[in-house]
Amino acid sequence: MAIEIKPVLVNKLEFNIHGTTLEMRYNDEILKKITTSDFKVMSLTEKLSFEKNKDKSPGEIKKKVIQLYDDIKKERIAFFDDVFGEGVGEALYKQCNNSTTALTSIFDQIKWSIERLAQFNEELTQEES
Repeated sequence: MAIEIKPVLVNKLEFNIHGTTLEMRYNDEILKKITTSDFKVMSLTEKLSFEKNKDKSPGEIKKKVIQLYDDIKKERIAFFDDVFGEGVGEALYKQCNNSTTALTSIFDQIKWSIERLAQFNEELTQEES
């Protein structure tokens, strides 16, 4: 009697961030949320391009940079709240010593993990063929 064992696609990710365990499903909804958040941040950073600011004073540019950090922080916190639950984004931000850069780094690591998971699942389905 032959037993056939087929690999199971993985669709759940678990993250341990500063002692907090977060879990998310890998699906279209998550991919849409990640992509939307990324595009929002990209559109925010485009406002600081040299071309758009070449006639601005250093003081005006400084104000824009400060506003940019505030806007990116709000977007990343909103993403974490939306995906992991209300209050998670602010809690992570505080655990990151109030660093927007660190919070964005966590976001990027989650994106990388999802890309690796997609690649792993693709390899599994190719092995089935």
